[in-house]
Amino acid sequence: MRIKFLSALTGFFFVIFTVTACLGDPEEYTYSTDDTIHAFALDTVFGVDYKFTIDQHRALIYNVDSMPVHADTVINNILITTLTVAGYATSGDTIMDLSDSIDLSQTMVGLGGEPMKIRVHAADGIHTKEYSIEVRRHLQDPDSLVWKQMTASFSGGSVTGAHKTVYLNGQILTFTDYQTVYSTVATEGIQWAKQTLTGLPANIILSSILASGEVLYAVTDDGLLFKSDANGYTWGVMNTNEAKVQTLIASLHNGISGVVEEAGTRYFAMGTPAENTMEWTRENVVPATFPRKKITSTHYVTATGLDKYLSIGPAAQNDTITYAWFTYDGQSWADLSTASVYHLPAMENPTVLHYAGSIYAFGDTLSTFYSSIDGIIWNAVERKVMFPESFTEAAHYSFTIDADNYLWIVLTDPDEVWRGRVNRYGFLKP
Repeated sequence: MRIKFLSALTGFFFVIFTVTACLGDPEEYTYSTDDTIHAFALDTVFGVDYKFTIDQHRALIYNVDSMPVHADTVINNILITTLTVAGYATSGDTIMDLSDSIDLSQTMVGLGGEPMKIRVHAADGIHTKEYSIEVRRHLQDPDSLVWKQMTASFSGGSVTGAHKTVYLNGQILTFTDYQTVYSTVATEGIQWAKQTLTGLPANIILSSILASGEVLYAVTDDGLLFKSDANGYTWGVMNTNEAKVQTLIASLHNGISGVVEEAGTRYFAMGTPAENTMEWTRENVVPATFPRKKITSTHYVTATGLDKYLSIGPAAQNDTITYAWFTYDGQSWADLSTASVYHLPAMENPTVLHYAGSIYAFGDTLSTFYSSIDGIIWNAVERKVMFPESFTEAAHYSFTIDADNYLWIVLTDPDEVWRGRVNRYGFLKP
Protein backbone atom coordinates (compact mmCIF):
# COMPACT_ATOMS: atom_id res chain seq x y z
CA MET A 1 0.00 0.00 0.00
CA ARG A 2 2.28 2.74 -1.16
CA ILE A 3 -0.03 5.67 -0.67
CA LYS A 4 0.50 9.39 -0.12
CA PHE A 5 2.75 10.53 2.70
CA LEU A 6 1.06 11.99 5.75
CA SER A 7 3.16 15.15 5.45
CA ALA A 8 1.61 15.86 2.06
CA LEU A 9 -1.88 15.32 3.49
CA THR A 10 -1.15 17.62 6.45
CA GLY A 11 0.05 20.31 4.08
CA PHE A 12 -3.10 19.93 2.02
CA PHE A 13 -5.37 20.47 5.04
CA PHE A 14 -3.22 23.43 6.19
CA VAL A 15 -3.75 25.14 2.82
CA ILE A 16 -7.51 24.56 2.99
CA PHE A 17 -7.75 25.99 6.50
CA THR A 18 -5.61 29.00 5.56
CA VAL A 19 -7.62 29.83 2.47
CA THR A 20 -10.86 29.52 4.45
CA ALA A 21 -9.56 31.87 7.12
CA CYS A 22 -8.36 34.45 4.54
CA LEU A 23 -11.74 34.53 2.87
CA GLY A 24 -13.24 35.53 6.18
CA ASP A 25 -16.03 32.94 6.03
CA PRO A 26 -18.35 33.96 8.89
CA GLU A 27 -19.65 30.38 9.38
CA GLU A 28 -18.00 28.15 11.98
CA TYR A 29 -17.55 24.46 11.18
CA THR A 30 -17.64 21.56 13.68
CA TYR A 31 -15.66 18.61 12.41
CA SER A 32 -16.63 15.05 13.34
CA THR A 33 -14.84 13.28 16.18
CA ASP A 34 -15.89 9.86 14.83
CA ASP A 35 -12.75 7.71 14.66
CA THR A 36 -14.41 4.28 14.29
CA ILE A 37 -14.61 1.75 11.49
CA HIS A 38 -18.25 1.12 10.54
CA ALA A 39 -17.78 -1.62 7.93
CA PHE A 40 -14.96 -3.85 6.75
CA ALA A 41 -14.80 -6.49 4.02
CA LEU A 42 -12.25 -8.36 1.94
CA ASP A 43 -12.48 -9.66 -1.58
CA THR A 44 -13.81 -13.23 -1.90
CA VAL A 45 -11.59 -16.18 -1.00
CA PHE A 46 -12.05 -19.21 -3.25
CA GLY A 47 -15.33 -17.58 -4.31
CA VAL A 48 -16.65 -17.26 -0.75
CA ASP A 49 -17.50 -13.95 0.91
CA TYR A 50 -16.23 -14.21 4.50
CA LYS A 51 -17.98 -11.85 6.91
CA PHE A 52 -15.90 -9.81 9.34
CA THR A 53 -16.86 -8.78 12.85
CA ILE A 54 -15.82 -5.40 14.24
CA ASP A 55 -15.31 -5.56 18.00
CA GLN A 56 -15.33 -1.85 18.88
CA HIS A 57 -14.52 -2.50 22.55
CA ARG A 58 -11.32 -4.39 21.76
CA ALA A 59 -10.70 -2.51 18.50
CA LEU A 60 -10.38 -5.89 16.78
CA ILE A 61 -11.58 -6.91 13.32
CA TYR A 62 -11.75 -10.65 12.55
CA ASN A 63 -13.67 -13.28 10.62
CA VAL A 64 -15.75 -15.60 12.82
CA ASP A 65 -15.94 -18.32 10.17
CA SER A 66 -12.34 -19.35 9.59
CA MET A 67 -11.02 -19.56 6.05
CA PRO A 68 -9.65 -22.82 4.60
CA VAL A 69 -6.16 -23.91 5.58
CA HIS A 70 -4.83 -23.09 2.09
CA ALA A 71 -6.30 -19.56 2.02
CA ASP A 72 -2.84 -18.14 2.69
CA THR A 73 -2.21 -18.36 -1.05
CA VAL A 74 -5.06 -15.90 -1.60
CA ILE A 75 -4.92 -13.52 1.35
CA ASN A 76 -1.24 -12.81 0.76
CA ASN A 77 -2.34 -10.56 -2.10
CA ILE A 78 -5.91 -9.45 -1.53
CA LEU A 79 -7.98 -6.28 -1.73
CA ILE A 80 -9.92 -4.61 1.05
CA THR A 81 -13.24 -3.99 -0.69
CA THR A 82 -14.94 -2.09 2.14
CA LEU A 83 -13.47 0.22 4.77
CA THR A 84 -16.09 2.68 5.96
CA VAL A 85 -14.84 5.53 8.16
CA ALA A 86 -15.92 9.14 8.74
CA GLY A 87 -12.38 10.47 8.36
CA TYR A 88 -9.50 8.50 6.85
CA ALA A 89 -7.34 5.49 7.77
CA THR A 90 -3.60 5.00 7.78
CA SER A 91 -1.23 2.08 7.96
CA GLY A 92 2.13 3.10 9.29
CA ASP A 93 2.86 6.52 7.83
CA THR A 94 0.70 6.18 4.74
CA ILE A 95 -2.95 6.70 3.91
CA MET A 96 -4.73 3.50 2.97
CA ASP A 97 -5.61 3.17 -0.69
CA LEU A 98 -8.17 0.42 -1.35
CA SER A 99 -6.96 -0.01 -4.90
CA ASP A 100 -3.74 -1.58 -3.59
CA SER A 101 -3.64 -5.26 -2.60
CA ILE A 102 -2.20 -6.18 0.78
CA ASP A 103 -0.71 -9.24 2.49
CA LEU A 104 -2.88 -10.51 5.37
CA SER A 105 -1.48 -14.06 5.46
CA GLN A 106 0.61 -13.46 8.58
CA THR A 107 -2.05 -11.77 10.73
CA MET A 108 -3.38 -14.86 12.54
CA VAL A 109 -2.18 -15.10 16.13
CA GLY A 110 -2.67 -18.89 16.18
CA LEU A 111 -0.04 -19.24 13.46
CA GLY A 112 2.45 -17.06 15.28
CA GLY A 113 1.58 -13.95 13.28
CA GLU A 114 0.76 -10.40 14.28
CA PRO A 115 -2.51 -8.63 13.45
CA MET A 116 -2.27 -5.79 10.98
CA LYS A 117 -2.56 -2.38 12.64
CA ILE A 118 -4.48 0.48 11.07
CA ARG A 119 -5.34 3.84 12.59
CA VAL A 120 -8.53 5.77 11.95
CA HIS A 121 -8.32 9.57 12.04
CA ALA A 122 -11.44 11.59 12.75
CA ALA A 123 -12.23 14.59 10.57
CA ASP A 124 -11.42 16.96 13.44
CA GLY A 125 -7.76 16.04 13.10
CA ILE A 126 -7.52 15.21 16.81
CA HIS A 127 -9.30 11.95 17.62
CA THR A 128 -7.73 8.66 16.47
CA LYS A 129 -8.28 4.98 17.16
CA GLU A 130 -6.03 2.05 16.32
CA TYR A 131 -7.55 -1.26 15.14
CA SER A 132 -6.05 -4.74 14.78
CA ILE A 133 -7.08 -6.87 11.79
CA GLU A 134 -6.76 -10.65 12.16
CA VAL A 135 -7.65 -12.90 9.24
CA ARG A 136 -8.33 -16.34 10.70
CA ARG A 137 -7.99 -19.61 8.83
CA HIS A 138 -8.11 -23.24 9.81
CA LEU A 139 -4.88 -24.84 10.94
CA GLN A 140 -6.00 -28.16 9.45
CA ASP A 141 -7.77 -29.35 6.34
CA PRO A 142 -11.38 -29.68 7.59
CA ASP A 143 -12.15 -32.67 5.35
CA SER A 144 -9.12 -34.83 6.21
CA LEU A 145 -9.48 -37.88 8.44
CA VAL A 146 -6.70 -37.97 11.05
CA TRP A 147 -5.93 -41.17 12.95
CA LYS A 148 -4.25 -41.63 16.33
CA GLN A 149 -3.16 -44.89 17.93
CA MET A 150 -4.74 -45.06 21.37
CA THR A 151 -3.06 -48.22 22.65
CA ALA A 152 -0.67 -50.82 21.26
CA SER A 153 -2.36 -53.66 23.16
CA PHE A 154 -5.84 -53.23 24.63
CA SER A 155 -5.97 -56.85 25.86
CA GLY A 156 -2.33 -57.51 26.63
CA GLY A 157 -2.12 -59.64 23.51
CA SER A 158 -4.65 -62.20 24.72
CA VAL A 159 -7.27 -61.46 22.06
CA THR A 160 -6.51 -62.74 18.58
CA GLY A 161 -9.83 -63.63 16.96
CA ALA A 162 -13.00 -61.93 15.77
CA HIS A 163 -14.71 -59.48 18.12
CA LYS A 164 -17.45 -56.85 18.25
CA THR A 165 -17.08 -53.19 19.30
CA VAL A 166 -19.95 -50.86 20.24
CA TYR A 167 -20.43 -47.44 21.80
CA LEU A 168 -22.74 -47.40 24.82
CA ASN A 169 -23.39 -44.61 27.32
CA GLY A 170 -19.97 -42.98 27.02
CA GLN A 171 -18.04 -46.26 26.87
CA ILE A 172 -16.31 -48.16 24.09
CA LEU A 173 -16.95 -51.89 24.60
CA THR A 174 -15.13 -54.66 22.74
CA PHE A 175 -16.72 -58.10 23.17
CA THR A 176 -14.31 -60.97 22.55
CA ASP A 177 -16.50 -63.92 23.61
CA TYR A 178 -19.61 -64.62 25.68
CA GLN A 179 -17.67 -64.16 28.93
CA THR A 180 -15.36 -61.19 28.31
CA VAL A 181 -15.58 -57.56 27.29
CA TYR A 182 -12.88 -54.87 27.31
CA SER A 183 -14.02 -51.35 28.12
CA THR A 184 -12.69 -47.81 28.10
CA VAL A 185 -14.15 -44.36 28.56
CA ALA A 186 -14.71 -42.89 25.09
CA THR A 187 -13.08 -39.60 26.04
CA GLU A 188 -9.94 -41.46 27.16
CA GLY A 189 -9.35 -44.62 25.14
CA ILE A 190 -5.87 -45.47 26.38
CA GLN A 191 -6.56 -47.55 29.48
CA TRP A 192 -8.77 -50.60 28.89
CA ALA A 193 -10.30 -52.73 31.63
CA LYS A 194 -11.17 -56.40 31.29
CA GLN A 195 -14.75 -57.05 32.47
CA THR A 196 -16.53 -60.34 33.09
CA LEU A 197 -19.87 -60.81 31.39
CA THR A 198 -22.79 -62.55 33.08
CA GLY A 199 -25.95 -63.97 31.58
CA LEU A 200 -24.80 -64.69 28.02
CA PRO A 201 -24.80 -68.23 26.63
CA ALA A 202 -21.89 -69.71 24.71
CA ASN A 203 -23.85 -69.65 21.43
CA ILE A 204 -24.37 -65.87 21.41
CA ILE A 205 -23.60 -64.31 18.01
CA LEU A 206 -21.18 -61.49 18.82
CA SER A 207 -21.65 -59.81 15.44
CA SER A 208 -25.37 -59.40 16.21
CA ILE A 209 -24.79 -57.07 19.19
CA LEU A 210 -26.75 -53.88 18.58
CA ALA A 211 -26.96 -50.70 20.66
CA SER A 212 -30.45 -49.25 21.01
CA GLY A 213 -31.29 -46.56 23.52
CA GLU A 214 -29.19 -47.15 26.63
CA VAL A 215 -28.85 -50.95 26.33
CA LEU A 216 -27.53 -53.61 24.00
CA TYR A 217 -29.32 -56.49 22.29
CA ALA A 218 -27.94 -59.72 20.81
CA VAL A 219 -29.24 -63.02 19.48
CA THR A 220 -28.13 -66.63 19.76
CA ASP A 221 -27.77 -69.08 16.92
CA ASP A 222 -31.01 -70.77 18.04
CA GLY A 223 -33.13 -67.60 17.93
CA LEU A 224 -33.10 -66.31 21.53
CA LEU A 225 -32.88 -62.58 22.21
CA PHE A 226 -30.79 -61.13 25.05
CA LYS A 227 -30.64 -57.63 26.53
CA SER A 228 -27.89 -56.00 28.58
CA ASP A 229 -27.89 -53.50 31.42
CA ALA A 230 -26.67 -49.91 30.91
CA ASN A 231 -23.03 -51.00 31.39
CA GLY A 232 -23.21 -53.81 28.86
CA TYR A 233 -21.85 -56.32 31.41
CA THR A 234 -24.98 -58.05 32.74
CA TRP A 235 -27.38 -59.75 30.33
CA GLY A 236 -30.69 -61.53 30.47
CA VAL A 237 -32.93 -63.37 28.03
CA MET A 238 -36.05 -61.60 26.77
CA ASN A 239 -39.51 -62.93 26.12
CA THR A 240 -40.24 -62.76 22.38
CA ASN A 241 -43.62 -64.54 22.47
CA GLU A 242 -42.09 -67.56 20.76
CA ALA A 243 -40.72 -65.54 17.86
CA LYS A 244 -37.40 -66.98 16.68
CA VAL A 245 -35.12 -63.99 16.10
CA GLN A 246 -32.59 -64.70 13.40
CA THR A 247 -30.79 -61.38 13.27
CA LEU A 248 -30.97 -57.72 14.28
CA ILE A 249 -30.68 -55.18 11.47
CA ALA A 250 -30.91 -51.64 12.84
CA SER A 251 -32.06 -49.52 15.74
CA LEU A 252 -34.82 -47.12 14.66
CA HIS A 253 -36.43 -44.29 16.57
CA ASN A 254 -39.54 -46.43 17.18
CA GLY A 255 -37.96 -49.82 17.83
CA ILE A 256 -35.64 -52.42 16.32
CA SER A 257 -35.75 -53.79 12.81
CA GLY A 258 -34.88 -57.46 12.64
CA VAL A 259 -35.54 -60.77 10.95
CA VAL A 260 -37.69 -63.47 12.56
CA GLU A 261 -38.23 -67.00 11.33
CA GLU A 262 -41.47 -68.92 11.31
CA ALA A 263 -41.86 -72.39 9.80
CA GLY A 264 -38.63 -71.98 7.88
CA THR A 265 -39.60 -68.63 6.33
CA ARG A 266 -37.74 -65.44 7.15
CA TYR A 267 -39.75 -62.26 7.72
CA PHE A 268 -38.78 -58.67 8.31
CA ALA A 269 -40.16 -57.61 11.69
CA MET A 270 -40.30 -54.57 13.92
CA GLY A 271 -39.55 -55.14 17.58
CA THR A 272 -41.03 -52.94 20.28
CA PRO A 273 -39.12 -53.33 23.56
CA ALA A 274 -40.73 -53.45 26.99
CA GLU A 275 -39.15 -54.31 30.36
CA ASN A 276 -38.35 -57.97 29.67
CA THR A 277 -40.29 -58.49 26.44
CA MET A 278 -39.76 -57.66 22.79
CA GLU A 279 -43.00 -57.66 20.85
CA TRP A 280 -42.31 -58.48 17.19
CA THR A 281 -44.66 -57.38 14.43
CA ARG A 282 -44.13 -59.55 11.37
CA GLU A 283 -43.82 -57.76 8.03
CA ASN A 284 -42.74 -58.83 4.51
CA VAL A 285 -40.89 -61.98 3.52
CA VAL A 286 -37.12 -61.47 3.44
CA PRO A 287 -35.61 -61.84 -0.07
CA ALA A 288 -33.06 -64.62 -0.47
CA THR A 289 -30.36 -62.07 -1.29
CA PHE A 290 -30.74 -60.17 1.98
CA PRO A 291 -27.72 -60.82 4.27
CA ARG A 292 -28.14 -63.23 7.17
CA LYS A 293 -25.28 -62.18 9.43
CA LYS A 294 -22.66 -59.50 10.16
CA ILE A 295 -25.10 -56.75 9.20
CA THR A 296 -24.12 -53.15 9.88
CA SER A 297 -26.43 -50.18 9.50
CA THR A 298 -26.38 -46.41 9.48
CA HIS A 299 -28.96 -43.67 9.70
CA TYR A 300 -29.23 -40.22 8.17
CA VAL A 301 -31.84 -37.62 7.32
CA THR A 302 -32.56 -37.04 3.63
CA ALA A 303 -32.78 -33.64 1.96
CA THR A 304 -36.55 -33.90 2.27
CA GLY A 305 -36.37 -34.51 6.03
CA LEU A 306 -37.02 -38.27 6.01
CA ASP A 307 -35.21 -40.73 8.28
CA LYS A 308 -33.40 -43.20 6.07
CA TYR A 309 -31.65 -46.37 7.25
CA LEU A 310 -29.07 -48.15 5.11
CA SER A 311 -27.64 -51.61 5.79
CA ILE A 312 -25.05 -53.89 4.26
CA GLY A 313 -23.85 -57.42 4.97
CA PRO A 314 -21.31 -59.87 3.54
CA ALA A 315 -21.52 -60.57 -0.16
CA ALA A 316 -22.94 -63.91 -1.17
CA GLN A 317 -20.50 -66.65 -2.08
CA ASN A 318 -18.93 -66.11 -5.51
CA ASP A 319 -20.67 -62.71 -5.76
CA THR A 320 -18.60 -59.72 -6.84
CA ILE A 321 -20.93 -57.13 -5.32
CA THR A 322 -21.86 -56.10 -1.79
CA TYR A 323 -25.45 -54.92 -1.91
CA ALA A 324 -26.81 -52.09 0.17
CA TRP A 325 -30.40 -52.14 1.41
CA PHE A 326 -32.52 -49.28 2.70
CA THR A 327 -35.74 -48.58 4.56
CA TYR A 328 -37.65 -45.61 5.87
CA ASP A 329 -39.73 -47.47 8.45
CA GLY A 330 -37.94 -50.77 9.12
CA GLN A 331 -40.93 -52.75 7.90
CA SER A 332 -39.87 -53.21 4.28
CA TRP A 333 -36.38 -53.09 2.85
CA ALA A 334 -35.34 -52.50 -0.76
CA ASP A 335 -32.00 -53.32 -2.33
CA LEU A 336 -29.94 -50.68 -4.09
CA SER A 337 -28.36 -53.00 -6.61
CA THR A 338 -27.14 -51.58 -9.88
CA ALA A 339 -25.63 -52.90 -13.07
CA SER A 340 -23.20 -50.01 -13.01
CA VAL A 341 -19.48 -50.65 -12.75
CA TYR A 342 -19.57 -48.28 -9.78
CA HIS A 343 -20.92 -50.91 -7.40
CA LEU A 344 -19.60 -51.69 -3.94
CA PRO A 345 -17.06 -54.55 -4.23
CA ALA A 346 -17.64 -57.86 -2.48
CA MET A 347 -16.62 -57.76 1.19
CA GLU A 348 -16.57 -60.52 3.79
CA ASN A 349 -16.97 -58.29 6.84
CA PRO A 350 -18.30 -54.91 5.65
CA THR A 351 -19.08 -51.76 7.61
CA VAL A 352 -21.27 -48.84 6.53
CA LEU A 353 -21.62 -45.41 8.11
CA HIS A 354 -22.99 -41.99 7.26
CA TYR A 355 -20.27 -39.53 8.15
CA ALA A 356 -19.22 -35.98 7.27
CA GLY A 357 -22.04 -35.66 4.73
CA SER A 358 -21.35 -38.90 2.81
CA ILE A 359 -22.04 -42.62 3.05
CA TYR A 360 -18.86 -44.66 3.52
CA ALA A 361 -18.22 -48.39 3.42
CA PHE A 362 -15.15 -50.53 3.96
CA GLY A 363 -14.27 -54.16 4.59
CA ASP A 364 -11.78 -56.59 6.08
CA THR A 365 -8.70 -55.39 4.27
CA LEU A 366 -9.02 -51.88 5.74
CA SER A 367 -7.24 -50.55 2.71
CA THR A 368 -9.89 -48.37 1.07
CA PHE A 369 -12.95 -46.32 1.93
CA TYR A 370 -15.74 -46.36 -0.64
CA SER A 371 -18.08 -43.37 -0.70
CA SER A 372 -21.58 -42.80 -2.05
CA ILE A 373 -24.26 -40.16 -1.88
CA ASP A 374 -27.17 -42.57 -2.41
CA GLY A 375 -25.94 -46.09 -1.66
CA ILE A 376 -26.11 -47.00 -5.35
CA ILE A 377 -23.06 -45.49 -7.01
CA TRP A 378 -19.81 -46.09 -5.11
CA ASN A 379 -16.32 -44.76 -5.69
CA ALA A 380 -13.03 -45.57 -4.03
CA VAL A 381 -11.80 -42.63 -1.94
CA GLU A 382 -8.31 -41.62 -3.03
CA ARG A 383 -7.56 -38.66 -0.76
CA LYS A 384 -8.31 -37.15 2.66
CA VAL A 385 -10.44 -40.04 4.04
CA MET A 386 -7.92 -42.85 4.22
CA PHE A 387 -6.68 -45.68 6.44
CA PRO A 388 -3.12 -45.91 7.79
CA GLU A 389 -1.19 -48.47 5.74
CA SER A 390 -0.51 -50.56 8.85
CA PHE A 391 -4.22 -51.46 9.13
CA THR A 392 -3.90 -53.93 6.28
CA GLU A 393 -1.71 -56.15 8.48
CA ALA A 394 -4.53 -56.90 10.95
CA ALA A 395 -6.33 -60.24 10.83
CA HIS A 396 -9.59 -58.96 12.34
CA TYR A 397 -11.22 -55.63 13.02
CA SER A 398 -14.31 -54.19 14.66
CA PHE A 399 -15.67 -50.68 14.41
CA THR A 400 -17.87 -48.16 16.17
CA ILE A 401 -18.47 -44.40 16.23
CA ASP A 402 -18.95 -42.37 19.39
CA ALA A 403 -21.01 -39.29 20.29
CA ASP A 404 -18.13 -36.95 19.41
CA ASN A 405 -17.86 -38.34 15.86
CA TYR A 406 -14.68 -40.30 16.54
CA LEU A 407 -14.27 -43.47 14.50
CA TRP A 408 -12.88 -46.37 16.53
CA ILE A 409 -11.05 -49.29 14.94
CA VAL A 410 -10.11 -52.21 17.20
CA LEU A 411 -7.62 -54.61 15.61
CA THR A 412 -6.35 -58.05 16.51
CA ASP A 413 -3.17 -59.66 15.18
CA PRO A 414 -1.79 -57.09 15.98
CA ASP A 415 -3.76 -56.14 19.07
CA GLU A 416 -4.26 -52.35 18.66
CA VAL A 417 -6.84 -49.58 19.06
CA TRP A 418 -6.99 -46.52 16.79
CA ARG A 419 -9.26 -43.50 16.84
CA GLY A 420 -9.83 -41.09 13.96
CA ARG A 421 -11.95 -38.07 13.15
CA VAL A 422 -12.47 -35.71 10.25
CA ASN A 423 -10.94 -32.42 11.34
CA ARG A 424 -14.09 -30.33 10.88
CA TYR A 425 -15.73 -32.09 13.85
CA GLY A 426 -13.03 -30.68 16.10
CA PHE A 427 -13.48 -27.08 15.05
CA LEU A 428 -15.16 -24.81 17.56
CA LYS A 429 -18.57 -23.57 16.53
CA PRO A 430 -18.84 -19.75 16.34
